[in-house]
Amino acid sequence: MQQREFVERKANLTALTKHPSWPDLEATIAEKRGRIEKLVLAKTLATRDEVDLRDIYYLRGFLGGLAYMLSACEDAEVALENFLKEAM
Repeated sequence: MQQREFVERKANLTALTKHPSWPDLEATIAEKRGRIEKLVLAKTLATRDEVDLRDIYYLRGFLGGLAYMLSACEDAEVALENFLKEAM
């Protein structure tokens, strides 16, 4: 990725965290995480059989993806600041 592309992408990701709807996205993701955690707990407690680990792995990966999405935007500002400091 070229420097210009890098800076532009990081600036755009940083702008997302400054958007007025960003807290709504964070809250929605937190609610989804809570629902998934309750689902996993209910599946675990409701069955005497083994829980299908593929389902658990899928949900864990899904939650990891949501967390990454948030962190990519939040970490973009730090990455951009570091890049600009090094460039000066």
